[in-house]
Amino acid sequence: SQSKNLLMKSHLTLVGALLLFVAGCSVNSADRPEKALENKPAPNFKLDLLGGGEVELAKLKGKNIVLLDFWATWCGPCRQVMPTLVQVAKDYNAKGVRYLAVNLREDPEKIKSYLQQAKLDIEVPLDKDGSVAGLYKVKGIPTMVIVGKDGIVKNVHVGSSPNLKAELTKALDKILAE
Repeated sequence: SQSKNLLMKSHLTLVGALLLFVAGCSVNSADRPEKALENKPAPNFKLDLLGGGEVELAKLKGKNIVLLDFWATWCGPCRQVMPTLVQVAKDYNAKGVRYLAVNLREDPEKIKSYLQQAKLDIEVPLDKDGSVAGLYKVKGIPTMVIVGKDGIVKNVHVGSSPNLKAELTKALDKILAE
């Protein structure tokens, strides 16, 4: 009975992962629930960071524009957009943009191994139970959320797109001009 229960759990996890993957691969974002977060206060969270320490969103208010990226190592589109996000964050680092790659429900060793292999040196908050993704109404990954220095969600972008860098740059320039 215990192994049957475990099998059922892993089956449900797989179904959930597939649903997330399919949602992340869909293109239309007009009817996305996470878009409803735009122009509203960003939900606060405190998460452990991969490699130690923790990050609390409320403590970044007034200091940083925060680029949140909800992702997982098994998500192809997530892996595809990450170098772009790293580059955008680097380009805007001097302007106070902080990139947080919020990993969903994965083992820290698996994440470390992936980051080493991909040669990515990034801050990774661990959303171990998916509760922060829930606060941000994340239905598909990658989901990128830009939070202004004022703590307000300025922009939500779901999925991978060929012009992602231009879209994020435009959104950041607009926030910086405000």
